Amino acid sequence: MSGEWQELVERVMRDEPVGRNPGFKPQRIVITKGCYDRPHWRAFVEKVCAAFPDAQVDEQLALNHMEVRPTGGDRERRALGKQTLVLGTIESAVRRSAERGIACPNYWHFSTTAFCWYDCAYCYL
Repeated sequence: MSGEWQELVERVMRDEPVGRNPGFKPQRIVITKGCYDRPHWRAFVEKVCAAFPDAQVDEQLALNHMEVRPTGGDRERRALGKQTLVLGTIESAVRRSAERGIACPNYWHFSTTAFCWYDCAYCYL
């Protein structure tokens, strides 16, 4: 990231409060590889965890965010809805998928969620 943009991101990650969507109450927060690599990322993770004090925090620092496996059976998960929040890092908006265990490896893709500047309450991407 270049200077001015990086400073803005670091300030927001460090100083701005993490908002809560009243309809989303995660039971579990999974922290994955890279989340503690930079001080402003660590501060952001801590603020997210503080925003949901009742959630179980599960540090899986050896895993990429794409490698986290859901808990429970498929039918049970669908009945409960989304209750796990996975925190991870994306170093680049354009990358090649090569993680083990994904259905369609070895292709290039563009992640529209990386470096998004909108302040949405929910993201469908």
